[in-house]
Amino acid sequence: MKRSLLSATLLVLLCGVSARAAAPESPRLLSLKSALESGRREALAEFWRGVEREGAPLVEASRGDEESPLVTFLWRDQASEKFVAVFPFARVNPLPHLFKHLEGTDVWYRSYRLRRDARFEYSLAAEDSLAPFAAQEPWEAGGWVADLRPDPLNPRRFVEPRDEERPDSKEEVSTYLELPGAPPQPFVAERAGVAKGRLKLHHYGGGTTASGRRVWVYTPPGYKPEGPPNRLLVLFDGWQYARILRTPTILDNMIADGALPPTVAVFIDQKERVKELYLNPSFSDFVAGQLVYWVRQRYNVTRSARETVVGGLSLGGVAAAYTAMRHPEVFGGVLSQSGAFQYRSEDQNRSEDPSRLIRLFTKGARVAVRFYLEAGMLEVNETPSLLHENRHLRDVLEAKGYDVTYSEFNGRHDAVCWRGGISQGLAALLPPSTK
Repeated sequence: MKRSLLSATLLVLLCGVSARAAAPESPRLLSLKSALESGRREALAEFWRGVEREGAPLVEASRGDEESPLVTFLWRDQASEKFVAVFPFARVNPLPHLFKHLEGTDVWYRSYRLRRDARFEYSLAAEDSLAPFAAQEPWEAGGWVADLRPDPLNPRRFVEPRDEERPDSKEEVSTYLELPGAPPQPFVAERAGVAKGRLKLHHYGGGTTASGRRVWVYTPPGYKPEGPPNRLLVLFDGWQYARILRTPTILDNMIADGALPPTVAVFIDQKERVKELYLNPSFSDFVAGQLVYWVRQRYNVTRSARETVVGGLSLGGVAAAYTAMRHPEVFGGVLSQSGAFQYRSEDQNRSEDPSRLIRLFTKGARVAVRFYLEAGMLEVNETPSLLHENRHLRDVLEAKGYDVTYSEFNGRHDAVCWRGGISQGLAALLPPSTK
């Protein structure tokens, strides 16, 4: 219980979510209520036409506080009784977050004051009774989290495509909120007229997915097998980076703008994700040794550690930092996105230190590695939290004299946030003037 309460408190403090017991009221909904009470029944249809035109949630300026707009999530339902909640706000305890009903209408709503730089994915659950919210395991069938769905009133969709080589894979769709002050993501969309690099899939060690490890290799526009070598970027969770985060498009745009030198990117899939990515010396040695050798034999890439970066998201960030620590002669840069440095495997003894990698950096000699670390201010669902441990690692590295670029975004453990951080990390670690 203490862990849950702490998580909820951190979310309130870090993300600017209003901590007041009573949810603030939307001026547009107050205006609608006033119009209906005065007998203007057409006001309801006008309200929904406005939502259809502008999209949801409603974002309204707060008087006297330009940095914290009022954000109102909506649900349209004729039922006189409905139990609706928005994830992630209702994650710890959904009951205080249940939507209100504008009596006599099909409008259900819940408002929050949020910092104007917020960007995160969210989903809604709409139930006919409270039973799903009382489920012991809300993530399983019958629980409210298992029933989460995209916001039907929000046109902003983030689509994770189905992995056609994985029979159990399916397309995942979520909605996301992006407030006016959210950091720009100038490289994520395809641009007309920008030359595209090539993405080639290899099955390393075998001819099929079952027998070989999937490795995608991106070569930049104008790539030549001879001449000046390209920079080298190696990323774990290959499918996510290659297909979901659309890293090839980001690289195309950065190279076209001169923000990144020509770079070959290698996206590595995991066979057993947790086992391989969580402080696994054999896997790290394989990547720094066999895999990098395999890449260098086939592609015109640098042999310089300073021009070679290893990166990943969540546990991939842990693996990247660990691999560079073991092999600074290969990797001179680490790109960690929401690195799960607080992670404790299920088979670990409860007394074990979840910050073991941080302790290794604390005790070990400094090596020639630069870091880009980023974490979300909504990533506070554990104690210690992912956010806390990223700050902890930053402090340790800086105290040891490492070159660290650190960034926090007002969001969650979401691809819609990570896709912007890729370019920030690469700009810090592989600027055009690296040589």
